[in-house]
Amino acid sequence: MADVGQNLPSYYKKSRYIKALNTPVNAEFERLYELIETFMKNRFIDSADEETVRAYEKSLGISQIADTIEVRKSLIKTRMRGTQTSTRANLKAVIESYGVLADITEDIPNYSFTVIFHQPNVPESVIKNIIEDLKPAHLSVLYAYEYTGTFEFADHENDYNVEAGFADGHGHGGYLGNI
Repeated sequence: MADVGQNLPSYYKKSRYIKALNTPVNAEFERLYELIETFMKNRFIDSADEETVRAYEKSLGISQIADTIEVRKSLIKTRMRGTQTSTRANLKAVIESYGVLADITEDIPNYSFTVIFHQPNVPESVIKNIIEDLKPAHLSVLYAYEYTGTFEFADHENDYNVEAGFADGHGHGGYLGNI
């Protein structure tokens, strides 16, 4: 709590008038400190409040969706990163900002590139929409999934048949066999 009276000379500290004035002044300083703290938090997307997130969405042309505040903040950060030139490194950084491991390979003669996801459970619709917004219009994009993993089961009494496969993002895939 702010206490302006502690900086006064000792003869003022004894005055009951100064003490009476000190109470509302301290309250105003406390309010000022809270406003400064809110302002500083809202300068950064990660610590912004609901009202500021709404303002960011409006200024970036993002339609408000009924989603969690964290997903909305992530979308804002992605849109802000997307104002840069669309390079392989920038697209990869945007994808990885969603916590998704991916690589991008270019096919320059065919005016396309492939996004290869290295993990399951990718938020595909969100990432595909973002990539469509960021990529140049003359390029086509393909999606592929390539990942390996280990499987552990708590129930060792039963045998499980786990199949591994691959998919290219367009519903085409193949069977790799049993693990």
